[in-house]
Amino acid sequence: IERIEVIRGAKSSVYGSNAATGVINIITRKGRGDGELKLSYEGGSLSSHRVDFGYSIEQAGWSLRADQNITGTDGVIDGEEYRNFTTSVKLGYDNGGTFEWETLVRHANTEQKYAELHENYFGPAWTFQIEDPNQQNNFDYTTIGTKVGHAIFDNWRQELNFGFSHRDRKTADPDDGQLGTMPAPYDGYTENYADYFDKGPPVPVFDEASYGTKAYEFTGTNIDVDYRHTATFSGPSADDILTAGFEYLYRDYDQRGDLGVLSQNVGNVAGYMHNQLLLLENALSINAGLRFDEHQQAGNSTNGSIGAAYDLRRIGLVLRANYGSAFRAPAVYELFASTLYTVGNPDLKPEKIKTLEFGFEKYSWEGKFRLLASTWHSNAEDAIVSVSIDPSIFLSSYENADKAVSDGVEMGVIAAPLPNWQFGFNYTYTDSRRFAVDNTSKRMVQVPYNKFNLNATWLYKGATVSVDGYWVDGSRLRWNLTDKIDSYFRLDLTARTPITKKIDLSLRVRNLLDEDYNESYGMKEAGLCVYGGLTFRY
Repeated sequence: IERIEVIRGAKSSVYGSNAATGVINIITRKGRGDGELKLSYEGGSLSSHRVDFGYSIEQAGWSLRADQNITGTDGVIDGEEYRNFTTSVKLGYDNGGTFEWETLVRHANTEQKYAELHENYFGPAWTFQIEDPNQQNNFDYTTIGTKVGHAIFDNWRQELNFGFSHRDRKTADPDDGQLGTMPAPYDGYTENYADYFDKGPPVPVFDEASYGTKAYEFTGTNIDVDYRHTATFSGPSADDILTAGFEYLYRDYDQRGDLGVLSQNVGNVAGYMHNQLLLLENALSINAGLRFDEHQQAGNSTNGSIGAAYDLRRIGLVLRANYGSAFRAPAVYELFASTLYTVGNPDLKPEKIKTLEFGFEKYSWEGKFRLLASTWHSNAEDAIVSVSIDPSIFLSSYENADKAVSDGVEMGVIAAPLPNWQFGFNYTYTDSRRFAVDNTSKRMVQVPYNKFNLNATWLYKGATVSVDGYWVDGSRLRWNLTDKIDSYFRLDLTARTPITKKIDLSLRVRNLLDEDYNESYGMKEAGLCVYGGLTFRY
């Protein structure tokens, strides 16, 4: 990865469905240099091994980067395994300004064996994980992305983007009968309503596949074509950047197995326009966008956004404000599902979302201090929710029923008060709720009110040592909307130092304090883990 761009605010006016609160753009590295070979290895706790092999070169406008990653690790529960093989190749050409082309091809194969999770959904909270020897997922994920850019004039550029992705998933969980035993979680515990146990003694744990063998296959294909023109205009007192384009997105969904058969596809056609006006020697930026989408199944949606940022350079203060509307088109599964437990609703409408955000950034010219703060309010109408149709057989469907609201505050500090030292702190408060027709509200599950992370980094002659702390409060709700997940604080350490000009040594320590915690309810996280690595460049 070369860099990660985070674009805040509702951005459906440019990026379409699901860009309700922002966009994260991950930009991969292209080939550089006269030809460099890089090999790295990392190993450590949980029988973990990771090997990375890469080659990078750039000559006469052509660039090539090829990478191979092999990762293997055991899990926290006996029998858990994770294996990943990822191959990527990025080829490009740039003639220096009038023409640019690059293509990325990436394939990932993942094998995952995971433990059986038993959980009480309706009564007293308890969970238990146990080895399930034949429960596993297999994934194959292929992506192809191509970008072609051409400068028609010095201030006018056209660009064509093509994306293809194909996902294959196979899940197997044959009935293995009794997997082992667990302590009875409370007095009067029963699984079959025939045998009852007092709290404490061991009780048999059976494979949940006993209620119907789970053999599931899924294939999904996305095709995305985007064509845009960008024109820039410069004047004595203002600059302007205007972008307009069209996008076509096709999604195909094919499901097979014991949970039902589903084969459907949907398409979406969109046109969009975005303008950025720069005033006062680029200190004031005003952005506005508009997009129209026509969804094959859910109908049309028009969304816009407007925002401004003003840099008061004399005092080192940036003020920001953004307002935008967005939408989320129904997923193919929500529209057309037909399984033992879920029935789709082809009449679903898109979720309609409006987001308002204010923020500021205080900085020092020397780059030694930066304070950031923002607040937001997001409101979603026609929220797509799961509703019960027949509780006696656990049958559910989807409908546009609720309203969802999210309010929050985020604050951050980055400071370098001492030579070779950098410190960071970030705090987020979030209150996310769903409102029913009678205006009663329920908090979103597993979303905490408060969380923060802090960082301290020391840099010296190419070496770095970094300590990161993460804290999440005890307000996260489990699925019954009553019981809460415990708070936790986790401390991690990373270090890297060059041994020679071509060899680096690295160390990672995860969960330095050996905290016993759950990131997701019922899923046990690893305790103290230590990993060491070596990187060689030639």
